[in-house]
Amino acid sequence: MIANILGVSIGLFGGIWGTMTGVLAPKGRGRSFVLGAAKFFFTVGVMLLLAGGVALLTGQPYHVWFPFFICGFVPVVAVSYTYRILKKRYTQLELNKMYIDDMK
Repeated sequence: MIANILGVSIGLFGGIWGTMTGVLAPKGRGRSFVLGAAKFFFTVGVMLLLAGGVALLTGQPYHVWFPFFICGFVPVVAVSYTYRILKKRYTQLELNKMYIDDMK
């Protein structure tokens, strides 16, 4: 039951973050929110991976440590891939804005 709640929570938060990222990032808005949420999501994923590792090392059964690993692995991989792209996109938009201001 706890694994289901954890998985749904991670998925829901990831879906909301992904939607907000898709809406805000192309417009160059919400930089601190989007990147801050990514850092938070990544941190939660790392903590879940560590919890799964501790459970595995202490000899817990599969159904105890595996949900922590899965619920930690997905956000770590998704955010680590997307964070660099988002940061680069926000930087490009900022540089474009500064270039346009210099042209005036």
